[in-house]
Amino acid sequence: MIKFGSGLLVGAIAWVLFSGSTSSVAEDIQSPELDIDTAPLTREIKIATSFATVVKKASPSVVSIQVIQKTPMSQSPFGGDSGMDPFRRFFSPDAPGQPRSQQAPERRVQGGGSGVIVSEDGFILTNNHVIDGAETITVLLSDDQTKYEAEVLGGDKHSDLAVIKIKADNLDPITLSDSNQLEVGDLVLAMGSPFGLSQSVTMGIVSATGRAGLQMMDIENFIQTDASINPGNSGGALVDAQGRLVGINTLIVSRSGGNQGIGFAIPVNMARRVMEQIVNFGDIKRGLLGISMQELTESMAVQFGLEETTGVLVSEASIGGPADKAGIEAGDVILKFNDTKVRGLTHLKLLVVETRPGVEVDMTIFRRG
Repeated sequence: MIKFGSGLLVGAIAWVLFSGSTSSVAEDIQSPELDIDTAPLTREIKIATSFATVVKKASPSVVSIQVIQKTPMSQSPFGGDSGMDPFRRFFSPDAPGQPRSQQAPERRVQGGGSGVIVSEDGFILTNNHVIDGAETITVLLSDDQTKYEAEVLGGDKHSDLAVIKIKADNLDPITLSDSNQLEVGDLVLAMGSPFGLSQSVTMGIVSATGRAGLQMMDIENFIQTDASINPGNSGGALVDAQGRLVGINTLIVSRSGGNQGIGFAIPVNMARRVMEQIVNFGDIKRGLLGISMQELTESMAVQFGLEETTGVLVSEASIGGPADKAGIEAGDVILKFNDTKVRGLTHLKLLVVETRPGVEVDMTIFRRG
């Protein structure tokens, strides 16, 4: 139903399927019990001489992942994130912006990365690109001795997240924090297995939150950090000063392939939502609004008589799409998604894709006239 009043249009929109992963979850898999601590981080100014206590708390939850993958003969012989192949997602023939090579014969190669244990019974978060196409996956625990074969429960290429599981009990799961509480300047530690060196730890700060526009993934909402992240760190843990998981390390921006102080992690809140869908539904389904949109500039806001530049301008509503059916038109300004104030284009995209198809939402729209 659509209601007009005070220049605002409020409509309920039923979402439709946007995308889903190709992986499915076993029917007998039970949802993991997560250790979640959303208490605000203590930000008292102190001079820390050691972070050994933080590392001891989090390191048992960080694992090394070894995979055997099929890869075209033309690719680097190192595969995955391992060894001398620095983040092949940036520099391989299949990297964004690179011309596609012709189909080449395949061979089996060893690759690897890192992962984070999130439940006592063996649920592990990692990057999708670490395990994508793997024939076998071996998880090496923090003691560098105990190994398990892992099962892929599901992967999502759009967010580069995956969930794998090992048959084990009484593991040491990491505590999950609330990544929405992160602030620029917060101290973080990156933990993983760069270049196959297990249980490596680096320190830095949060350089930015909500980073997007890298054009590396379909869904971008990264934590940017200057903590050193190198090949093999993919899928590892980014933890706060209390040893709580705030992100999953995923990529770097580098001209040389090595660390240059610009690393990115997927916020743990996003990782939780992806994991819940994989475990509970077997795939990832995302909402689709069916519009073309653009940022609202200051000049546009003045023309509309709006006091702020928050919200997004609808350029076009696809005929027959969810927005069109709800009465949204070109020229409308989307101000709220349910009760959440829309900060901008990237923010609205995240709100939409995090909504499962079939869910009805209220949107607050400004319309002139």
